[in-house]
Amino acid sequence: MARPVPRRTSIWLLIGLLLIVAIPLVAQFGAKNGEWRAYAGEEGSTRYSPLDQITVQNVASLTEVCRLMVDDSGTFQAGLIQIEGTLYLTNSHDTLAVDATNCTLRWRNIYRPEQEEVYQINRGVAFANGRLFRGTPDGRPMALS
Repeated sequence: MARPVPRRTSIWLLIGLLLIVAIPLVAQFGAKNGEWRAYAGEEGSTRYSPLDQITVQNVASLTEVCRLMVDDSGTFQAGLIQIEGTLYLTNSHDTLAVDATNCTLRWRNIYRPEQEEVYQINRGVAFANGRLFRGTPDGRPMALS
């Protein structure tokens, strides 16, 4: 006669099955129309993209399309986001909006710290309710649009 599965094990199995089903569903509703509206693609941070133009067969033939020179010497520590054809990227002091089709700089916001810089890290931008936000190296939140 088979032994019953302990309740704790059953709960973990149920959670695991729910995650297997939920992650693709979250991804399906996240990065849409080629946009990348949040860090790692969408709020679930799955990094899933439904786009299929890059395949195992054509990946070796990919080439650089454009390059943008950035004046600030800070590092790029955060991922890009893309909203309505604009890529948003940050380094320590700069936030840049770049045309995703041709690398033309649409705008650039340069932040000059008002206090001693306490955070030597950069977590990029966030997009919510039609507005773009970022943190500054001297510990201030900033709305950019």
